[in-house]
Amino acid sequence: MLGLTELLGLPENQAKYRTRLADALRGISLRTKISFDTTPVAEVSCSFISTLPTNDDLTPLEASLLPRLHEVVTELATIEGRNVFHPIEYARCTSWLEARLHADTSSALARSGVRITSQHYTCSPRFESPVVTNIEASFPGASSPEEIVVVGSHYDSIELHDFVRDQHGNCPAANDNATGVAASIAIAHLLARSIKAGAKPERSVRIVLFANEEPPFFWTRDMGSVRYADACASRRERIVAMLTPETLGCYSDEPNTQRLPLGIGRSRVGTRGNWLGFFGLSGSGDLMRQSVAAFRNACLLRCVGAELPAIVPMAGASDHWSFWRRGYPSLMITDTAPFRYNAYHQSTDTPEQIHWPAFARATAGIWHVVRTLARIPDAELSLYT
Repeated sequence: MLGLTELLGLPENQAKYRTRLADALRGISLRTKISFDTTPVAEVSCSFISTLPTNDDLTPLEASLLPRLHEVVTELATIEGRNVFHPIEYARCTSWLEARLHADTSSALARSGVRITSQHYTCSPRFESPVVTNIEASFPGASSPEEIVVVGSHYDSIELHDFVRDQHGNCPAANDNATGVAASIAIAHLLARSIKAGAKPERSVRIVLFANEEPPFFWTRDMGSVRYADACASRRERIVAMLTPETLGCYSDEPNTQRLPLGIGRSRVGTRGNWLGFFGLSGSGDLMRQSVAAFRNACLLRCVGAELPAIVPMAGASDHWSFWRRGYPSLMITDTAPFRYNAYHQSTDTPEQIHWPAFARATAGIWHVVRTLARIPDAELSLYT
């Protein structure tokens, strides 16, 4: 019998753990709304001209982000096994991330109540694991602090089968999801610089690094973003938008480099993997359209927006699902992971696989989306141009 990976024509998944059926069923919803926001394929495929940048094409802001992104991804990729199954590596990872967030937001830590805190919890008894940590940098809003924009990425890496680890080592998880973590930390740094310059967000912004996104924790109570979103809901917090940068580094202008789940949207999207996706589950269409518009207004990288039912394979396959299930508008921002990236959940997910100029451009575009959602004044742009 074919598994989901084979059925969808995806690259081999070398993960040791898979999501249990009982957990997967939690992601099913009767809401079935589908909508797309795309650039017409004819505009990007006929008389084709490359849409992907080189280092020489980057704007000053994009170029300034590139070394920071490279440093974070490279450091995390050296910590193979950055998950609770490897306590020493896990502790090294969380300590490094906390220190990096402190360093990158130091210019704002003494201003406007900016704080870096941690949410600790323990996993279910069936897992022998250390205390698990979500890391948060919180930037209070100046005029509407009760309205919260969350940018959150998971920092844990997939655990590979024992026989794969023995032959090739564990997954460096450079793209999935060191790229998302690097982008989130970069946004925290830009927020700190904005506050230092007097351009404070009107809404509160939280940058959160989540534990335990990968199986066997995915879609369970032990998932870091589930614990975080549940805590937000119990406090009745008003999260107006949640964005999760998830696997951001793979791009190609070549035809037939892009797969799509069940072929949905193929006629609108095309077959070239040269775009960034903004994907929300049913009910997140307004946030998707607002985010796509903000991205296009500031970034030359092509983007695709889609509102998809939870039953579509991989549509809910990241931390945005945890917030969506609590009624918060949320999006996954991604290069589409296994539908484009052949090193997904494999030992070959290394920094060398990443298209660095496109990744830097995507990160700058996401920053402009956060600026729009959090209502950060335009004056801060003079810092980067």
